[in-house]
Amino acid sequence: MTDAALADDIPFPGMPEPPELWAVHIQGPDEFVPFLDKEKAEKLVAELDDRDAAERKRNNPHSAYLNAKLVPWPGSRESFAEALREENEL
Repeated sequence: MTDAALADDIPFPGMPEPPELWAVHIQGPDEFVPFLDKEKAEKLVAELDDRDAAERKRNNPHSAYLNAKLVPWPGSRESFAEALREENEL
């Protein structure tokens, strides 16, 4: 079952309780990206960290630096499902 299919029901059956709901917190824009799969979230954190390191090496004064980290979802199951739905609609 895909994340998008699971997000159709808010909250959906079988949805874990926090803190088993994960988010990637991108500090700066203060964005939380919802993830059901912790490994996928960890992969995004690594990709963002790699991009950030590359931008810092370029020393471009116009670059926006990112600080991403894996965190437990900070809200309710309902807010997680809603955020997941919004992510899949983008």
